[in-house]
Amino acid sequence: SKNQVIRVDTGSGESTPLSWVDPNSFTFLGTVYAKDKNSVWYANSYGGLQKLESADAASFFAINPKVLDDNYHVGYGKDKNLVFRRDTKIPGADPDSFVADISNDQWYNYFSKDKNHVYYLYGNDATASLDPATFEVITDGSQKDCGSGPYIKDANGIYTFDYNSVA
Repeated sequence: SKNQVIRVDTGSGESTPLSWVDPNSFTFLGTVYAKDKNSVWYANSYGGLQKLESADAASFFAINPKVLDDNYHVGYGKDKNLVFRRDTKIPGADPDSFVADISNDQWYNYFSKDKNHVYYLYGNDATASLDPATFEVITDGSQKDCGSGPYIKDANGIYTFDYNSVA
């Protein structure tokens, strides 16, 4: 019928109407988010739409949506009150100053920051010891070839990053 949003399973070809979606305002926001006038959803890896209960649909938008290697969907979104990485709120993140993927090297584009914290992609946790005002990723590309993380720096020093903690 007209004016419906339908989910099609690419494996089986089966289609399912999404009756809870407003078809007149429904839109995709990059690769991992969608919204209508009432709600925001995260497109999970199983092909479903998972509602972000605490997201404000009127002010929500995707930040730098993209797909990395192996179809790994990286998604940040924010509204007037909160910042999300995929379907998870980033505790304490400031939506007004949040910047995603601050490295110029796609391989090491795992860091984000706001005026108070630096965040690492795989753990939504703030890296408390780093100064966000002076933080940057330093890499010449050779680190990825030997399996180590990038060098990072701030006003207090230069560090190696081992994906679990700042050394």
